[in-house]
Amino acid sequence: MDVFNLRNNVIEDYGTYVRSFLTIKDADVRRLVQEEMDGGFLWPDPLIQLNPSFQEGETLKELIEGGELHPECINIFRDKRENGTVGAPFRLHRHQVQILEIYDAMQKAIETGEPYQHPPDLAEVAEPAPPYGDPQASGVTPADRILTWLRDHPGWHARGDIPAAAGDLSAGEWNSAIRKLVEFGEAEKKGEKRGTRYRAALERSESGE
Repeated sequence: MDVFNLRNNVIEDYGTYVRSFLTIKDADVRRLVQEEMDGGFLWPDPLIQLNPSFQEGETLKELIEGGELHPECINIFRDKRENGTVGAPFRLHRHQVQILEIYDAMQKAIETGEPYQHPPDLAEVAEPAPPYGDPQASGVTPADRILTWLRDHPGWHARGDIPAAAGDLSAGEWNSAIRKLVEFGEAEKKGEKRGTRYRAALERSESGE
């Protein structure tokens, strides 16, 4: 299949469809619109990118001989051409082989009941520990992190004082988190705009304001 010809055919059909709705009486306007459409105003040129090379891993034959894959994989994962001929089996990338090794280690842990041990030579594919304040860290929300920081640091604080507690949040995520804390009485707010300050809500007996 020629993807470029396919793209051109799709664009030509779509262009005909779009033009069927256009009835422009003014010659100058009609000519301008036609020039813009012919120049690809509504359908820019396709984006062509080069993917980086990945480190090569073992061949399917080597993985099958090592017991990592089922023997039938060598007949499934290979170059199958449109003319019906079959080429050589694929060679996996190193990161793909590493996933197989991780899966094998996890499967052994399930079968034996022993704690899962990440293969020591695969440290580079292990996910790094999430930074403090990561909203995805162990289900802890940005609001939880902000509130914890405010409770550990009594007094009024500007948003810029507590970036580590919030993590890498967008303005929308920050506003949503701090608004929930204020609405549920977990945090207090005073001031407006640049003068806005926040603190953890004080117990009634402690609040002097």
